[in-house]
Amino acid sequence: MSADALRSPVVSKIRETVPEFEDSFQTALAEEDGELGSFQAMSAFATWLIQRMQAGPDVPEVDRSFYVVEQIASSEDYPMGRALVTEFVEAVGHSSKAISRLGSASRAYLSSP
Repeated sequence: MSADALRSPVVSKIRETVPEFEDSFQTALAEEDGELGSFQAMSAFATWLIQRMQAGPDVPEVDRSFYVVEQIASSEDYPMGRALVTEFVEAVGHSSKAISRLGSASRAYLSSP
């Protein structure tokens, strides 16, 4: 797997919009010896988000997190955006609370091939 998470426009957008995720991102990057791929970063983001939701669903970064995923899901401007949103949706798929927070563009990935 390539070390593309640092160069990924999707991952960059998430890190910019949700700076609270940065510590978890850096931890995942260190655990992978700098070889963190975009798909791994999206899984780490989903795990982090579910943990934040358990801490409190009204935390501002939770709203921003779902908002940025929805922006990416509804945009044609992000290379690999579709695949990475699919990875995120699959990673949160076991959480009914997370699924209920997905926007319509993100929710469409629940049944994507």
